[in-house]
Amino acid sequence: MVTLSDLMRGEASSRSAALVERATTLLEAIGAVEPGRLGTGADAARACSAIDAALDGARPDLCWLALSVLSAQLADVGSVKRAVRAIRCGTRPGEVLAGHLAISGHLDSDAWRRVSVQRGGVLVDVDQASRNPLGTGIQRVVRETARRWARHPEATLVGWAEGYSGLRTLSAAETALATGSPPVADAAWVTDKPAAADPAPDSSAVLVPWRCTLVVPELAVEASRPDALGAIARFARCSTGFVGYDCVPLTMAETAVDGMPAAYMRYLAACAHATRVAAISQTAALEFKAWRSTLASRGIRGPEIQSVELATDLPATDLPATGLPAGRRPEGGISAGGVPAAEMPACDAPVVVVVGSHEPRKNHMAVLSAAELLWRRGESFALVFLGGNSWRGERFFERVDELRAKGRSVQTLSAPPDQLVWSYYRQAACSVFVSLHEGFGLPVVESLALGTPVITSRYGALADNARHGGCLLVDPRDPHQIAAAIARVLADGDLRAGLRRQAAAVPKRSWDAYADAAWGFLADRRLPA
Repeated sequence: MVTLSDLMRGEASSRSAALVERATTLLEAIGAVEPGRLGTGADAARACSAIDAALDGARPDLCWLALSVLSAQLADVGSVKRAVRAIRCGTRPGEVLAGHLAISGHLDSDAWRRVSVQRGGVLVDVDQASRNPLGTGIQRVVRETARRWARHPEATLVGWAEGYSGLRTLSAAETALATGSPPVADAAWVTDKPAAADPAPDSSAVLVPWRCTLVVPELAVEASRPDALGAIARFARCSTGFVGYDCVPLTMAETAVDGMPAAYMRYLAACAHATRVAAISQTAALEFKAWRSTLASRGIRGPEIQSVELATDLPATDLPATGLPAGRRPEGGISAGGVPAAEMPACDAPVVVVVGSHEPRKNHMAVLSAAELLWRRGESFALVFLGGNSWRGERFFERVDELRAKGRSVQTLSAPPDQLVWSYYRQAACSVFVSLHEGFGLPVVESLALGTPVITSRYGALADNARHGGCLLVDPRDPHQIAAAIARVLADGDLRAGLRRQAAAVPKRSWDAYADAAWGFLADRRLPA
C-alpha cells in the first residue's frame, strides 16, 4: 500500500516538494507544527507522522481539510465520508490520503498548484459577478453590496478556480467588474442575448477556507459550485452566510429555465448547513423558513434566517435631470443615455414602461393582452419593455411582432444601461410590474424612487413594496384589471399627480444601509463550535 510518506520521498522531485509544502500548510493550519517550512527526507517522514496523529480520530472536518490541502482541490462530501469510514475501519490516514490522490488522478496531473489556507477574515464569493457583465436584479444586489463590503479591511473578494475546484483571489479586472457597473459594449443592449461569461482564469494558488467567514451574495447554482459550498459549510468550521432571494424555482418550477429546479435543490442543500441566510424581504424569509422546517425530518437544524430588506432607493449614480426628449424621435444621431435615437420609441404619446427579464414568471404576456385591450378601444400610448436574459420568451417576442405588424407602439430593449432605464421611468406615465411571484421586486421601488406611479401585483413582496403608496394593485392573472389600471392612470391627471406625490413620500432605504445591515448579519465572525 502506497503511503503519503512514499509519495513525498518519490522520484518525482516536483511532486515530492509540492506535497511536502502542502503537508506543511496543513499542519500549520491545524496547529500541529510551528509556522515554517519542512524540508524533505526525515522532515517529510515527521510530517506524515504528524498528519497520521492529527487524523487518527477520523474527524470529518480535519479529513476534509487534509484532502483539500493535499490535493489542492476542495474535497466533496462523498470523499470525506469515504476517508472517515476507512480511518475508522483501521486504515492509516497516510494511506487513505495517498489513495485519494491516486484515485482522483491528481498524481498524474502536471498542475501542482500552490495552496493557501484562509484562517480568519471574511471571504465574499462573487464569482459570477466577477466574470459576467450580465445586469440582472440579483447582480445589481451583488455589485452594490460587494462594492461596499470590499471596503472592510477583513473582507476578501474571491471567485472559483476552473471546475469549481477551489476558491481563488480575483484579478484587478475581475474585482472592478464585481464591484462596478456592468460594462455595455456598443449597442449590446439591443440584443436579446446576455454577454457570454469569460472563462475563469487559471489560478496560481487555491484558497482553502478554514475557521473563517464565507459570505455568498449570489445565487450559486452553477455546475458543482453548490456542492463545493455545501462541503465548506459542513466541514470547514466556517461561519457561512447566504443572501436568500426567493424559492421561485420550487414554488413556480414550471416557469424556470431548464435545469434550474434541480440546480436550485443542490443550492438549498448547501444552505441547509449554512450558519445564516439573509432573506431580501419578509416574503422571502417566510419561504426560506418554510423550507427550513422540512429539514427537521433529517435531523438538520438549518440556518438562522432573518429578513434584511433590500434598498428602496436608487444606486448612488449621476441621474439624468430630465426624462426622454419630447416629440418625435430624430432620424439619426444619439439621444438620451447614449442610445441610438433610431431605437427609441416616439415620445409624442404617453409612455408605459415594463422593466424585467422576458421570462414567463414576469407575466409580460398579460401586459401585452392588457395593452391590446386598450389599443382596440382607441387609447394612445407607447409600451416599452426594458430587460434581457430571456428564456421561454418565444411566444412573447412573436406576440410583440404581431402587434407591431398591426401598427401598435411596442418596443423591446434588452440589457439597457441604467441611465436609459432611469430616463424611461421619468418619462413614463406609469410603470407596470405584474410578476406572478417575486422575492422583492426592484422595478417597483426603483420606479417609486423616481416618482413614477406603479401598477403591480396585489400579492407577496410586491404588495409589501406598495404599502406606502404610489401604486395601484391588481390581480396579475387578470389582463382586464391590468388594462383598467393603466387606463385610469393615463386618463386621470389628478390620480396620476396624487400617485406621484405618494411615490415621492415613500421612505427611502439606501444601498449603504442595506449593505451595512446584511454585512452585520452575514459576516458575524462567531464560528461554529
